[in-house]
Amino acid sequence: MSQINWKQTISECEEWYEQNLNIDLDKVKQNVIDWNDGSDEATNTNGVNPKRNLKLFHNKTKDIFCSPVKVKIEPKLQPLMCWHNSKFMNEKFGYEIVDGINFTACKCGRLVCGEVHSINKVNGKYIDFTRDFNNEKYKWFLQFKNKDISAQEFNGVSQNVAKTFGLPDLALFNIGSDKCSCPNEWSLDSAIFYDYENFNKEFKKVIGCLESGLITFND
Repeated sequence: MSQINWKQTISECEEWYEQNLNIDLDKVKQNVIDWNDGSDEATNTNGVNPKRNLKLFHNKTKDIFCSPVKVKIEPKLQPLMCWHNSKFMNEKFGYEIVDGINFTACKCGRLVCGEVHSINKVNGKYIDFTRDFNNEKYKWFLQFKNKDISAQEFNGVSQNVAKTFGLPDLALFNIGSDKCSCPNEWSLDSAIFYDYENFNKEFKKVIGCLESGLITFND
């Protein structure tokens, strides 16, 4: 990996975006600027307490996710494009795609946030090539136990489950307490739960629809 010509690779990746995706890359970059401007009001890696909120989350969801790992971020590729970045690195260098969720928390630890996410595995080590906000250097990550589930597929199925059954879209979710006084913006676009049991039950509904084929990515 140390032999990668990153200037060339980043250029090739952006060309790959243009050839394979119908996106406005300039708009994505502006969203990142806006995101960084509001980073003081976001959950982050430093808010995660591995022995408290992360351990509690995994204890309640260990039938869905593998054990959490702290993954190094190599901030080379475009933010907000994690699945596409991991797929590009797979196609160009053969790095394995690994899908699951990233896990962050607020400063007081009472609010945690999960987001479906893709990274790569290089020589047995997890690496996240997607640049994150606020110059994050590491990310807590929990891989799906069912390795046949891709982040892109989960996102699509979750959106369709939400439309079909009136359930929350779980591609991005918050679990927390109204006792949290941190200046976090509880996004209206994310699912909000006040206990881990309820989250686990709703998340399993999406997994069940995906695994059974009841709801598909293209529905």
